[in-house]
Amino acid sequence: MPRETIGHIKCPIAGDMAEVREDKRGKLYYLGEAGMIKPNLPAGQNWLKKQMIPLPEHSQETPPEEEGFMKALWG
Repeated sequence: MPRETIGHIKCPIAGDMAEVREDKRGKLYYLGEAGMIKPNLPAGQNWLKKQMIPLPEHSQETPPEEEGFMKALWG
């Protein structure tokens, strides 16, 4: 059973828009015309996180209303 797509990235190898997914251990990888690409080192994972265009329901950004609440809570 395939993992859920959490975003897209332009593949630097084939130039297509590839699907970004997360494995059961939390590592990101992408699937496109070039096949499955899975950077194993932290630098590769960071690059993939920066290049990924997240789907709206998987965005890592904190909504503004939650951000204000967290500032009020933690000072």
